Amino acid sequence: MSSGRRETAGIRLIVVSTGFQRPSRGARSSSAALRAWYAVEYITDLAEDYGQLDRTHQTTSMAPGTPEFSPPRSGEVATIHGESLAASLTVKDLQRSLAWYTDLVGFQVDRRHERDGKLMAVSLRAGNVRLLINQDDGAKGWDRAKGEGLSLQITTSSDVDAIASRIKQRGGTLAAEPTDMPRGVRAMRLQDPDGFKFVISQPKSGGTP
Repeated sequence: MSSGRRETAGIRLIVVSTGFQRPSRGARSSSAALRAWYAVEYITDLAEDYGQLDRTHQTTSMAPGTPEFSPPRSGEVATIHGESLAASLTVKDLQRSLAWYTDLVGFQVDRRHERDGKLMAVSLRAGNVRLLINQDDGAKGWDRAKGEGLSLQITTSSDVDAIASRIKQRGGTLAAEPTDMPRGVRAMRLQDPDGFKFVISQPKSGGTP
C-alpha cells in the first residue's frame, strides 16, 4: 500500500493507494518513511473498523487514467461522502504530547507504534475521533511552527464545562473558556504543546453542530 502525502505546518493528509511496503528493519529507513507507514497502517485499520475497506481488494488502483477512475462529466459536481476524518500530527516531544492528550484532555491510547524498542507514534481515540501523533525527526528544524492557520473541531455530547473544569483541575490551560456560540452550541478552545488548535463544541438542546 502506498500513500500520497502533503504536509503543511506539521499536519499530514494521507491518501491511501497501493504498493506501499513497510520500511525494512535492516535498512536505514527515514523517520518520515516510518511515520508514513504508521499513518497508512493506522488509517487502514480505521477504515476496516468502519467496514469501509476489504483487504482482499487492495490491488485496485484509483489513479486518473485507469479503468476504475471516472472523472465527473461536464456540468457534474464532484462530491465526497466522508464517514470520518483522522488527523496525523507531527510533534516535537512525543511523551509530552501523549501526556497532554491523555492526562489533560481525556483521549485514550489505541495503539503504540514502536521501532527497535523506541516509541515513534501513538494512535489516540476519543469516541469516534481519531488522532495519530508522531515524533518529529527534526529534519525541518526543531523550532518550526506547527498548527498555523488550522483549527480542528471536535463535536461532543459530553458536558463542555465539565471537560474544561477537569483540564484546569489537572493543571492545564484553555485558549478560551466555554462560551455560547451561534447556531446553538457551547464551545471551548484548546492549544496543544506544539500549537495545534482544537475547538470542542457541545450542541445545546435544539442547536445545530
